[in-house]
Amino acid sequence: MNYAITNEMLRGLILEMPSATFDSHALIFRAMQQYPQQYTMDLYSFVASPDPILSLHASIGQRLLGIDAIEPTQKIKTHNVRGEKTENQEWSRK
Repeated sequence: MNYAITNEMLRGLILEMPSATFDSHALIFRAMQQYPQQYTMDLYSFVASPDPILSLHASIGQRLLGIDAIEPTQKIKTHNVRGEKTENQEWSRK
């Protein structure tokens, strides 16, 4: 699948994170702020899914696994875009 938010964009967002350790939710918030059009296009690509937001965010998390500049550390609970505290992946820059 081709995404509007590219892996290069994700790498740039990772480098801009204020801390070397961050979670997927924080990166998604940053992507929404810096790339609102691309985020919306990617979200629309999941419109047939029962939960397009969850599906898009899961796909972003999976894509982060392929970025060699970071590594997963642990599962943590932070607020998602719906304001609910849910489990997601914490990452650390290498």
